[in-house]
Amino acid sequence: MRQCLSVVVLVTLAVSTAAASREQPAAQVQDLKTLSLEELMQIDVTTLSRAPERRIDAPAAVSVITGEDIRRYGVDTLADALRLADSVSVARFNGGSWAIATRGFSAVTNNKLLVMIDGRSVYTPLFGGVFWEAQHVLLPDLDRIEIIRGPAGILWGPNAVNGVINIITKNAADTHGVLVRGVTGSRERAHVAARFGAHITPRSSYRLYAVGSEFDSPQLEDGSSARENRRLRQAGGRLDWELAGDAHMTVQGDLNVGRVGLPDRTDIETGAGNVVATYSKRLSGGHSLQLVGYVDREHREVPRQTWETRSTYNLEGQHSMRLAPRAQLLWGGGLRSTESHTRPELISFEPDDRTINQVHGFAQAEITVTRALSVTVGSRGERTTFTAFTLQPAVRAKYTLRRDSLIWGAVSRAVRTPTRFDRDLRIQVNDAVLIRGSEDFKAEELTAYESGARFAPTSRVSMEVSGFHNDYDDLRSQEATPFITLANLYGGHTTGVELAGNVQPHERWLVHAGYTGQRVTLKPQPGSHDMTNGRDEADDPSHIFTARSYLNLPRRFELDGFFRAVGKLRASGLPGYHELDMRIGWQPTERTDISLMGRELLHPRHAEFAGGGSQLRYFQREVAVRVTFQTK
Repeated sequence: MRQCLSVVVLVTLAVSTAAASREQPAAQVQDLKTLSLEELMQIDVTTLSRAPERRIDAPAAVSVITGEDIRRYGVDTLADALRLADSVSVARFNGGSWAIATRGFSAVTNNKLLVMIDGRSVYTPLFGGVFWEAQHVLLPDLDRIEIIRGPAGILWGPNAVNGVINIITKNAADTHGVLVRGVTGSRERAHVAARFGAHITPRSSYRLYAVGSEFDSPQLEDGSSARENRRLRQAGGRLDWELAGDAHMTVQGDLNVGRVGLPDRTDIETGAGNVVATYSKRLSGGHSLQLVGYVDREHREVPRQTWETRSTYNLEGQHSMRLAPRAQLLWGGGLRSTESHTRPELISFEPDDRTINQVHGFAQAEITVTRALSVTVGSRGERTTFTAFTLQPAVRAKYTLRRDSLIWGAVSRAVRTPTRFDRDLRIQVNDAVLIRGSEDFKAEELTAYESGARFAPTSRVSMEVSGFHNDYDDLRSQEATPFITLANLYGGHTTGVELAGNVQPHERWLVHAGYTGQRVTLKPQPGSHDMTNGRDEADDPSHIFTARSYLNLPRRFELDGFFRAVGKLRASGLPGYHELDMRIGWQPTERTDISLMGRELLHPRHAEFAGGGSQLRYFQREVAVRVTFQTK
């Protein structure tokens, strides 16, 4: 059956392409700007250097997911959209949790991956990682997602160890008019979104939005429901002003509430709100200034397990200046204060309340040695409530062979600072402590070596390759003493290769493919009594292969496919799987988009992540219909 379906897909693509060539002369072909490989190569990224640069020129392993990619994939959650990124492992654990990782260390609370939304960190200092079910950006308003694979601590600080995911929404000036979207399906029971944007003055714009979703529960092994239905509501807005003197100001904010079902008790309840303000100004002589401040408040209650309310206050600034004709300096600093309030449950923290302060400064210089060779050096210094002063230095070099071809290499140091889970944790039953954190828990450390190449031999083909070797010290271990105490008595390394490429066989057809092969090795250090084999820290596949196809058909139809093959998980031994998602889209008018999506088409259901749970969750085949109406 699977082989037959694959043949049908390939034949459909080939026949549709041939039909497209026959049925319309070149002058009548619809605007295929969104399928232009040349334009994809010119996309600017800002995460690596905190300044715009062409992705193809960036001396790092960089992936970009555009808003158009997400529209054609047909998903409505950020976590699912990240499957489109090269060399990013995305695995659903249950009805509300994902394990998302780059370069190893997949876990539901991945503490080595920093995630930001418009400059606001959504990394939790209680457990580490991201509660993905609580991040519900209206995806039509998303400009792009930038992913840096590899350490980026020099600019973004602790926890940017294995990578950074930077989610960037559109300027309000680009979202004028009305947008209404509705989705219904076999698992995504309902998704309703609305947004309105307009000018305030000729130099200022705003938008307001609201979105709500309901997802059905995955299944248990016996086919019964796991009772993990998920419901989320979010609303917010954004204002953008073009100020005098080539300056720009943005103020935006969101509010959300959510519930995730549990099989044996009442629902998980979440709620959050934030306000972010960003000011940027271009100065004379190639200088620029940026200030970012935000306030973020979150609440999360898992009945009979954990309860936390957390407030974060953050302020950061950066200044870019031309030191010499061949040298550009970026420097800055900031401070953050997080107030965490908990109360005793099964998982408790001592003390109940804790304020975590963080102060940092960074400097990075890009030096043009020759016309083709440039070197970037810098470091970040940081001090937190849980760590003494730490340095995270890095050096990168790139050699540009020609306009769209380069090779690059880097050596970096990064740290993962302790969380309250590492320091303050207490898990006890009948007044007996079973697992506890330790005041002696220190930062985990990484030394990373990586290199790569990126080139475009023709206007219709682009390719890139990167390799990495990461050495980790002082990783978290679970020491039997006789109860479990968290310590730093694990070490390890990861080694891997990442490949990706684009081919545009026809102006109507774009194909992208990527492959990751990696090996994660963890081992206890002398004196350790940890017998877990790092199961709770890293459960990664040895390989991931993905391929996606975008095809524009005549009469405003679109046919898109996304195939993925994921290997067996290292620690749990969960078998690998391969799946196919497809979408048929139709735009009867310029304002209307109708899509029919099929997901997990090759199997009735499959499990993606074990996560140490007592029972696996199985995710079923899905069919969904989406209708979007939008005015400009």
